[in-house]
Amino acid sequence: MRWAGSLAERARRWPGLVPSAFLAGLVWLFVPAQVYEGNAPFFYFPLVQTVLWLVPAFLLTFALLLALTSIGSMRVRRASAAVVGGIAAACWVSATFVTPSHGLLDGRSLLELAPPSEYDLNAVLWVSCVVAWAGVALRFPAAATRFMAAFTLLLALQLAWFAVKDEAPWRPRPDMRHLATLSAQRNVLVILLDAFQADFLPEVLHEDPNLVPSFDGFTWFGSAMGSAMTTYLAMPTIHSGAPVRAGEGIRALYAKDIREDSFMAKLAASGYDAMLVNPILNICPRGVTCDHFDQLVHGQPVHLGSLTIFLESLALFRMVPDVLKPAIYRDGRWLGLGPLNDYAATSNTLLDRLAREVQPGAARPAARFLHLFNSHGPAALDAECRPIHDVTWDRASAIAQDHCALVHVARLMQGLREQGLYDQTAIVLLADHGSGLVKQEQDFQPAAAAAPLLMVKPFGAHQALARSDALVGLEDVGATVCAWTKSCVPANPGRDVMAAEGGPRVFPFITYAWSAKYLGADAVPLDNVYEIAGPPGDVASWRRTTNLPREPVREIRFDPSDPAPTYGFGWSGFEQYEGRSVRWAVGSAADLYVDLDAAHDEQLEFEVLTHPGDEPQQVVVEVNGTPVGSFPVQSHWTRERVMLPRTLIKQGADRIVLRFRHDNPPQGDARRLAVLFNDVRVSPLGPR
Repeated sequence: MRWAGSLAERARRWPGLVPSAFLAGLVWLFVPAQVYEGNAPFFYFPLVQTVLWLVPAFLLTFALLLALTSIGSMRVRRASAAVVGGIAAACWVSATFVTPSHGLLDGRSLLELAPPSEYDLNAVLWVSCVVAWAGVALRFPAAATRFMAAFTLLLALQLAWFAVKDEAPWRPRPDMRHLATLSAQRNVLVILLDAFQADFLPEVLHEDPNLVPSFDGFTWFGSAMGSAMTTYLAMPTIHSGAPVRAGEGIRALYAKDIREDSFMAKLAASGYDAMLVNPILNICPRGVTCDHFDQLVHGQPVHLGSLTIFLESLALFRMVPDVLKPAIYRDGRWLGLGPLNDYAATSNTLLDRLAREVQPGAARPAARFLHLFNSHGPAALDAECRPIHDVTWDRASAIAQDHCALVHVARLMQGLREQGLYDQTAIVLLADHGSGLVKQEQDFQPAAAAAPLLMVKPFGAHQALARSDALVGLEDVGATVCAWTKSCVPANPGRDVMAAEGGPRVFPFITYAWSAKYLGADAVPLDNVYEIAGPPGDVASWRRTTNLPREPVREIRFDPSDPAPTYGFGWSGFEQYEGRSVRWAVGSAADLYVDLDAAHDEQLEFEVLTHPGDEPQQVVVEVNGTPVGSFPVQSHWTRERVMLPRTLIKQGADRIVLRFRHDNPPQGDARRLAVLFNDVRVSPLGPR
């Protein structure tokens, strides 16, 4: 233990040695490593490659602190060392126990910053930690030094363990030339414009018809179906064609559906030179070269340096008193992100570089998948691609930014034409989901979230941009590419979207609220799962398959006492009318879920009225997809009855769809109100 005695001797001569090492290590190494460990999928570079940029800062800080604590008499040195140790203790306590949020990346909302009214209390606690440790260190210097040295060693070992078990590969320098070099014979180009909503396209092209010729050969599918509300659960379906499985963890899902079963992996296995830009959660399909758009556009030093500073700012955010946190957070701009925060501009710059640099020359057929964010909020660019600030992300600003995105995509299409590569390239232009931004507040919002852009151009296609109303989905992307290239077989059944295949189709769609904590969970909790069997804009196309009623109900009162699973889409909130609790059906259709008795015929009795602007109103009733009757509705209360044959009633919850002839806004109300419901009664008809 000679080294321990030597360390103790040095600590007596330089009392600031251990506290300086501990504080410098916390700031530059230990806490950044802890932040990285909890959020590794969000960092493109591995921990070692990132921390190497922080080591010089650690050494410089350690040297400065050691120099400061070595000034003056031994008594002064001990006092300054105690203060440095107290600051380190306060930083560690704040990072570990006090900070109300550990950062946007680790599943706890960063927007819940402590209110200014709590700054003083937090500052008192922070300073108390400094004073408490300083007192202990002055009273028991040897014991305090040994404890801090042991704790520093423990954190260093933790850092080493994080580095050893980090699965991220060392990232080479970007190769833009590789990305831009295609085959003169055969290529696949997939461009994903994140959150580009399907119905934005006709508005963009109406405002700028000069864009239309850029997409000769393309077919736009106006009723394309997504698979999930956000990127994380949409990407596995795009890659593999498989719907998300309930009860499966996100890491297992990505490992199977993206790493192994992606159509890009299958193209690579069949000999394609395959490359993907911006792999979500850094999961790359097997055999595919992956890179990041920040690295390709800004270069590795800028990308790695900026991410390292960002990691350090997250660490500082954990450690400092609450009063200093807003200066680090900077309204989401953080420290050091700089150009890395401009997702839209970086995406457009990458498209422009590709348009200029694309060239034939690849020895093998090439497949390129670009996941871009020039169509994703927040609002960053106007329709002319000029930077904007403090603009609300709404339908108008989204369409404007999407116009800018399509301008840059059109430039790439022109670059392919100029290099003689357009006919030799099959192109899929798509989004992973819609933005959920409707034209009017009362429009059917889930349809907007479930309706991504999908446009395709087969090899050699030249016709003018066409529209198809065929019901297709993102699960068909891989099947379509495999059918066109004849180089792969999709892992899951889908359809070539351009093939004239008949038969009804049902698409699963899931809703959920994403949280980064799900990355390590055994399963992602899904809010609801739907089966969509028709145009996504039609409420009747959506059938919920989860969170269904489990108990028979003989009356729906349209008040808060009703079981929540009773109601589907198309309903207003609970309202009071003439002393009654009621709900309006809003829009052209609404649905209910009721557990009916299949042992006999049932009768539904509705107490309803409408407003004068909807007269003559008519309601058509469907049960489990089959029309069973209709009735008129007046502008005064009436009771209307419909009989349900037992042959249409199934085990479990039955779905009742109500379709309305009119849904006009009444005077003084902007909502498209169809029928007002007071109650629905269910009664048996005939013996069991």
